[in-house]
Amino acid sequence: MHTATICLAILLVQLRPVFGGFLENPEFVKLQTLLPFSQDSARDNMGHYTKVFGDVIIAGAYGNRNWRGKIYVFEKNSGTGLFEPLQELVASHPMTLAYLGLNIDIWEDTIVGGAPYEEPQGEYRSGVVYVWQKGLDGRFHQTQRLIPWDSQRRGYYGYSVAIEGDRLVIGARFTRNEVDRIGEAGKIYVYERMDRNSPFLLVQQLRGTMSRAHWADELRLHGDVLLCGAPRAYGGEGAGYIFHRIDGEWVEVQELRVDTSNGIPVNGDAHLGEGNAISSDGSYMVVGGERRSSEMGENTGAAQLYERNGSSWEFKQHLSPPRGGDLRFGQRLVAMGNFIFISAWTSPEIAPGAGAVYAYIKDTDGIFQLYDTILNPTGQENDNFGKMVDVNAEYLVIGAPKENQVQAAESGAVHVYAIAERASYGLREYLRQS
Repeated sequence: MHTATICLAILLVQLRPVFGGFLENPEFVKLQTLLPFSQDSARDNMGHYTKVFGDVIIAGAYGNRNWRGKIYVFEKNSGTGLFEPLQELVASHPMTLAYLGLNIDIWEDTIVGGAPYEEPQGEYRSGVVYVWQKGLDGRFHQTQRLIPWDSQRRGYYGYSVAIEGDRLVIGARFTRNEVDRIGEAGKIYVYERMDRNSPFLLVQQLRGTMSRAHWADELRLHGDVLLCGAPRAYGGEGAGYIFHRIDGEWVEVQELRVDTSNGIPVNGDAHLGEGNAISSDGSYMVVGGERRSSEMGENTGAAQLYERNGSSWEFKQHLSPPRGGDLRFGQRLVAMGNFIFISAWTSPEIAPGAGAVYAYIKDTDGIFQLYDTILNPTGQENDNFGKMVDVNAEYLVIGAPKENQVQAAESGAVHVYAIAERASYGLREYLRQS
């Protein structure tokens, strides 16, 4: 093995989170760029959705092969410390325009992927969700193909998915609320399993109450908290809905609306709930509106932060981008310890539409302040860097679904950053000299 590779692996192994889920003064150091590894990657849009868990990164490529879609799986090589291709996950019932990989999630050895446009029983865009489990051979194998009992035309089951432990939630943005007889109201299907070797079984359904609110477009699950976005509620203002698990049942406890305490009036196309995050310790959540006006101007995008106080969530502060323009700030965001990462995938920091991710850190007064701007210095126009962002204690991953590094149009990429101590000589200087 090359000496440089060994040294890089040692440096990566030595990185340790020590404060609020991160190093006390972290730097986000570019480690590598992950690219599609199939031979048919044109219009893959890989990185439209990407997630990291432990030593595995998954990247949805919903445009692959005429929008059949697939999921790329990368795993860290313990010797080099770099992520390498492991396998491609495809549908057991492939069809064109199924959009497999539009929304994905991973927890330990389980991967879930929505194919919201698949038509399992012939209904137009009714949707399915696939489940894969890691086997003894180290590869992921499909174990379930979930179809809702009320599969219906334009239900979009699988438009959002979230998994934690033995619990899985699946959003269907336009499925009919059959109880209150509201068309296109949206629904959340809650599944549980006994253990990793058991199938997921439906245990509860949560129903939207407004037509075409895009209810459950984005879901986040953490412990006893479920956060649901409805970015087209109230005519486009958007809203967020918080559910707590009480005595084994999920109960809605709070509705989040656009906050105007900063003096900025509500704009009708704020789309609050387009982006959602629950912090890694469950103490706060952030809800983004990709078109919400901010102190930097109209339709920049903005986010609202809430802190948990017992059974309720209290508004704490607004989060605004550092510049004006149509940024789509807040469409995707993630919260880890004392850090919040908010994407602005149309930000023109590098070039029009090239994109950016802004990192915010909690100060000694408990207020989040802008800490860093993360860019792709080689970014091109309309790469959409930041279309998706995720993080764990060691790595930050950022999707750029329109990037083209494999000479295939809109093939996409995922940028991986190691989290290193800024004050140390460490990883950045080593990579510069390698």
